[in-house]
Amino acid sequence: MAPTLTRRSFLSSTAKTGISFTALSAYLAACSSGTGAGTAAGDGSSAAPITAVLPEAPWLDSFRQVVSVYEDETGNTVDVRVFPFDAVPTQAFNAVSQRSKEFDIFTLAEGFVGQFYSSEVLAPMTEIDPSFTWPEGVITYDNLGRWDRERGWFDPEGTIYGLPVNGNIQLFLYRRDLYDEFGLEVPETWEDVLNIAKEHDSDQLQGYVMRPRLFDFMAILHGYGGDLFANPPDDYTVTIDDAAGQAALETTIQLVSHGPRDPQTIEQPELTALFQTGEVLQGHAVSATHALLDDPARSKVAGKIDYAVVPRPADGEHASMTGALVQAIPAHLADEQKEAALAFLRWLMTKDAQMRYAEAGGVVTHQEVYESDLADESEYRYMKAVSDSTEYLHGFARYTFGAKIREALDRRFQELFTGSLGVDDGLTKMRTDLEEIVKAEGVAS
Repeated sequence: MAPTLTRRSFLSSTAKTGISFTALSAYLAACSSGTGAGTAAGDGSSAAPITAVLPEAPWLDSFRQVVSVYEDETGNTVDVRVFPFDAVPTQAFNAVSQRSKEFDIFTLAEGFVGQFYSSEVLAPMTEIDPSFTWPEGVITYDNLGRWDRERGWFDPEGTIYGLPVNGNIQLFLYRRDLYDEFGLEVPETWEDVLNIAKEHDSDQLQGYVMRPRLFDFMAILHGYGGDLFANPPDDYTVTIDDAAGQAALETTIQLVSHGPRDPQTIEQPELTALFQTGEVLQGHAVSATHALLDDPARSKVAGKIDYAVVPRPADGEHASMTGALVQAIPAHLADEQKEAALAFLRWLMTKDAQMRYAEAGGVVTHQEVYESDLADESEYRYMKAVSDSTEYLHGFARYTFGAKIREALDRRFQELFTGSLGVDDGLTKMRTDLEEIVKAEGVAS
């Protein structure tokens, strides 16, 4: 039997580099009970009670509401267990390493799914039900739920291991009332955005706000046709400092210059607060922000923010980064529990369930909901922008060593926006960081 990965080493690797499951995968394979594929599941008929682990999040109440609908319709029971966001991967690790029956569904943030998929600790959904296919109308989020074990990558033909439960993506946000007052059109390109920012910047109004972080930068980089690497997972040649990377970083610096004086201090709560106080004309942020901006108890601009596809370079493409979460089923559970978990997930992915989820305030994952009449209502006006954006989605740093990349490059962005680095030096250091990471991971090209 292979040695197990200890909780201490797991916590250490999570804090520094992300989860490493190599020993755990071997351990579970050696201990496997070999229960087989089981029977078909998901028709809404009677199923065993299940427990889902979820992170604390603004959309949690809406998820609980849709769970109540499922329980009322089917008579089945779903217990929702909630932990701090960063604690959920640890709970999932503990469950699979101890072969615990505590959880039947894991809710995993995008940055962790590759590590769980590659470890083989999750059940392929077609092994639970051989007839299972990707649910009609559910957005793929750049293949977030599918994994090709041979290539070690998210692939459109890969095995289905997870289904998206929260469909956060980046959108362009703008003050519709001020755009109307100034006679402005919704910008198509970054050049349009910068022209608007330059014209309307003032002491009372910031022309553009974004977080100077890798996540926000990547939408701009992809728009210029760039990426961190040439063609992962087949070619990890570092490309961040090519012409596209240079143009993207220069555009980012220009955009950030129209925002707060100390941009390196801006995280998601600060960005949201700036919009809520009415101090921002435009910016880009995740779609889930809409609920916080439309809450009149917390926002001075409730009903005044509108949404569009993230702009593109004049000669480039639109790009929106995904920040989605998936739900997946542990492989070590008994067939009855896996079938019950899949029954719930299959139901949750239906258009009817997703409509109810949306009406409860959830960030849904079904294209037809975003294209429905609901999108015509003011409360759901962000939906058209989401619908228009789904063809431009890019996964964010989903490498099994993605945590190392995020940590290293976000540190470089901090240095860039505190003045410690210039553009050329910043890109050179980013290149060096990435080359060292892929070399250490054994995937350098």
